[in-house]
Amino acid sequence: MFHLYDVRFSAEAAIPTIEFIRAQCNACRGIFRASERPLLENIAGGGAILTCPACSRRQAISGARFVEFAARFPMGNAEGSNPLATPVPGEGA
Repeated sequence: MFHLYDVRFSAEAAIPTIEFIRAQCNACRGIFRASERPLLENIAGGGAILTCPACSRRQAISGARFVEFAARFPMGNAEGSNPLATPVPGEGA
């Protein structure tokens, strides 16, 4: 399971593809960025598979969940929505 902080979509196609995700792995608490395989794999028809680079946990996330995220956070950024999160070293958050 992952906590999403930042999601960027490409809206050029009928079904948006995920271009970038910043997330925290709930298993190892690692925060990572994903923009290509093997960490981010888009699924045909919407959704994506995320893989944590630290512990290799994987999760498929439906396109509906990404749509919900976009509705809740129109700017694509949910930073500060998880008070237990540890900031990424080098990022002033």
